[in-house]
Amino acid sequence: MKKLIYTAILVTIGCVTSCSDFLNEQLKVSYTSSNFYTTADNASAAVTGIYNSLYGNTLWVFGDIASDDAVNGAGNDPTDILGINDFTANSANGQLITFWQATYETIARANNAIFYIAPMTIDATLRDRLVGEAKFLRAYSYFNLVNVFGKVPLKLLPQLTSATINVPLSEVPAIYAQIEKDLTEAAAVLPPSSATDRGRATKGG
Repeated sequence: MKKLIYTAILVTIGCVTSCSDFLNEQLKVSYTSSNFYTTADNASAAVTGIYNSLYGNTLWVFGDIASDDAVNGAGNDPTDILGINDFTANSANGQLITFWQATYETIARANNAIFYIAPMTIDATLRDRLVGEAKFLRAYSYFNLVNVFGKVPLKLLPQLTSATINVPLSEVPAIYAQIEKDLTEAAAVLPPSSATDRGRATKGG
């Protein structure tokens, strides 16, 4: 029995030792904004990443819970959601914080895509379409923000400097003007809907 235990220990030690090289995989590539936006595939991946960030959006809390569309009969909603329902939420409310952070994450990704994809030397139709999708998603995000908060910082550039990070509140009409501008420019380049575009922004039809 002791021999079997010793054998098992040795085998385990051998596996741990021999697997160390396998587990310590070396980094094969390091991307930055300057070397990522170089191919059509990478540009498409960047825009897909904007859609991915929408999964963190909690707009339903403000659209349903704060209205009469959804009522919890058991009355056991979390405190932060009750604050939205009762219109007593303040800046410490977790639902407000999550919505704010998630929506500005979408905007940041859209700003990066617009800024870096627009000058790329890839197929012009694809390039313009990707920028159009990013502008649509930015407009969608600001539409949600302005409806929940009113005045918000209108950020339209990558967050690379103090000036682009620390943006003051913009007036509501200015925010709606930017939303309309983004949507108009997006509509000019987005294709009609098709089965292959399911889930992506199109001009419909």
